[in-house]
Amino acid sequence: MNTARYTLAVLILAGFAAFTPPALGAFSPAAAARLQAALAGKALAEGALVPSGFTRVATAKGDLDGDGTDDLALIVRRAGKKTPAKDEADDDDDVPQAVLIFTGDKAGKYTLWKLGVRHFMASSANLMEEGGVGDFQIKKGVLTIASDVAMSMGGWSAGGCTAKWRNGPAGLQLIGLTVSDIDRKCACGTTKDTNYLTGLTIFRDDQERATDDPPRQRHKRTTSKPQTILWENFDFDKMCSSGA
Repeated sequence: MNTARYTLAVLILAGFAAFTPPALGAFSPAAAARLQAALAGKALAEGALVPSGFTRVATAKGDLDGDGTDDLALIVRRAGKKTPAKDEADDDDDVPQAVLIFTGDKAGKYTLWKLGVRHFMASSANLMEEGGVGDFQIKKGVLTIASDVAMSMGGWSAGGCTAKWRNGPAGLQLIGLTVSDIDRKCACGTTKDTNYLTGLTIFRDDQERATDDPPRQRHKRTTSKPQTILWENFDFDKMCSSGA
């Protein structure tokens, strides 16, 4: 089944619920600092990885650093909807979500490795219970983080962004990124798939043209120099825009 059409079908079904379109953004510096202070430098059991004031949205487990022991990744967000402090720029309806990556040890404890406050979409609290999480897993040394960006039934656009990460000599780096933009009117859209290890980008377009004919798939392949994009330099808003 065409991936874009499958995603579209899921989003249309979800659209019958009354939710607000998401606002993409990041944790405020104060919220990020609280997470860092609560977790940094501590070996914790899996049940203690989410500090007070935050809630777990999704979990992925697998060996990411290559030492033969399972590591663990979480997507978290603030618990509940509370009026932000003066030093927090978050709107009351905006619920940013952060990615936490922990290295595991043989004793079953986990230590914070990476904190990503610009690595996943922020969503309205009533967007969907799962917070827009698509595929979220660690498999064969690769962390996959997929988000589904849906609009309400009053809008026509939807889409998603899938980032793939692997640990390398330079650090945890982006190896692949897929950005899709779907138009509900024609059940069609565009997909940009970039391999940062090879520099190959494949652009697919099955947008409906000014005829009654069914959309036709178009492919464009371009090659550029491989890029090294480290975890610390990733920005969801910029990288996951369909115009990027």
